[in-house]
Amino acid sequence: MVNDWKRLSWVTKITEATTKPDKMKKKDTMTIEGVAITASESRNGITYTAEELNKAAKTLKGKPLMMDHSGSVRDIVGRITDSHYNGVLEAIEFEASVLEPRIQEMINDGRITDVSIGAKVDDLIEQKDGTTVAIGIEFLELSLVAIPGIVDQGITSINQAIEKSLMLKEKLLGKAMFPVEKLDLEAIKKVGEDIEHLKLVMTNNSEIKSIEVRL
Repeated sequence: MVNDWKRLSWVTKITEATTKPDKMKKKDTMTIEGVAITASESRNGITYTAEELNKAAKTLKGKPLMMDHSGSVRDIVGRITDSHYNGVLEAIEFEASVLEPRIQEMINDGRITDVSIGAKVDDLIEQKDGTTVAIGIEFLELSLVAIPGIVDQGITSINQAIEKSLMLKEKLLGKAMFPVEKLDLEAIKKVGEDIEHLKLVMTNNSEIKSIEVRL
């Protein structure tokens, strides 16, 4: 949906592909691996916290491996067999099975080198310091793509995906108004006391000058 600012997609590399013969099915099985997302604060101020990614990791396992985000049952070519949070790398790593022989061939010969990740977020919170935090990341599917950015409208990174979604959110809902800081009542009281003291000093000075004039 065009106006769904909570939907994201970005591209990542297939880091490894292994093929093994399956005697039971009489055909080869392929497993591909990669890193879906890494905890970081990028130069453009978008933050993906380790805590959020740790919660999100389990949502990728079992999701379909598609072709070009088509959404058609006919374009399911595999399944995400494992997804976990790597605490050392602070990243979500995944493994997926590729069942279609023609797709296995295109991965092996280098015609397919990337996967596009489909996900959604509960919210994108823009902070006062200008950074943006992604909250409630949930993975929907992985898609094999021939040319990164074509299917995803030129978006090839999670940073670009979140920037686009944040702009759409602000267009639909308006720019976030940051909450007023908690009032320091003691400081306000002190300022009030200082003002009263100043008034008293000014009054006393005026009275002294009045007496001097009469003398």
